[in-house]
Formats: sequence, structure tokens, C-alpha cells
Amino acid sequence: MTSPREELLGELGLLLEANPARLEEEYRARELYREARVEAPLAVRLDGVGWGRRLRSRGPRSLEVHRAEARAALEAARSLGADLAYVTSDEVSILWVSREPPYSGRVEKLDSIASGIVSSLVSLGLGQSLYYDARIVKLHGPGDAARYLLHRARVGLNNLLLTLYHRP
Repeated sequence: MTSPREELLGELGLLLEANPARLEEEYRARELYREARVEAPLAVRLDGVGWGRRLRSRGPRSLEVHRAEARAALEAARSLGADLAYVTSDEVSILWVSREPPYSGRVEKLDSIASGIVSSLVSLGLGQSLYYDARIVKLHGPGDAARYLLHRARVGLNNLLLTLYHRP
């Protein structure tokens, strides 16, 4: 029977025998979107996750929520060197039209960092934990960027109309 000290030393031995460089190479090769990159023009679209439940008392389309989102969107656009940001409903879009995105356009980085910035700033602004998922939308020039914004504005209008229709 081994003592707790001997077990710990055995586990420590396994840890010390592991080759960190080889393990790093092996597990990096398994990262799914490590090599995926995108060039401008593009949009990172962030959607609020579960906002209907989380913001029941305020409503996801309240002015207070919109202002918190707008501040977060502007800060994210500044931090990431984007050309503009757009907010509607529970959604933030960050666009690079004439500038190249940071992180050499690495999709994984753009999605996770944009989501992290906006989620944390909106959460701090509203005093409760809120989350955004993110996806990248490839755009085909400045005209397509304008069309994309038109599309997102129309979706936002639909969301507002549905909210008003279903209000008691």
C-alpha cells in the first residue's frame, strides 16, 4: 500500500517526465480553426445569448440596455481597430471595411476576443452577467457592408415589432 506522499511523488514524476514542447505541438495541431483567417471587408456579429430570460425585468430592448451595448460596441471597435460598430436589439456588429482586422484575421481570435470585450463591458454596465456568441460574416466590398447593415437593421425592426405585438 502506498502512502499519500508516495502517490504525490509518483504523480509529480509523471508531470516532470512529460515533454511540454511535444505535447504543445500535438495539441495545437488538433485546434480546429487555428489556421482559419479572414481579410477585410468583414463583420463580426455578436448575438445576446438567452437575453429574454436574463433581462426579463428590464427587457432586452430597453434604452438602458441599448446604451450599455452601444458603449461596449464603440469600445470593442476602438480596441480592435474596426471601422464601425452597429447595435440593434440584442445584437452588435463590428465591421472592418477599409482596415484589416487584428490578429492577422485569425477567425478564432476575432470571435473570442470581440465576444469577450462586448460581454464583459455590457455585463459591467448593467450589473449582471450577460453573454454574446459571435460569428464572422465575409463581406464583398463597401456596398455589401451597407447592405449587411440594412439587413441587420431590418432584423432588429422585426424583433422590435414582435416584442410590441406580444406585449400584454
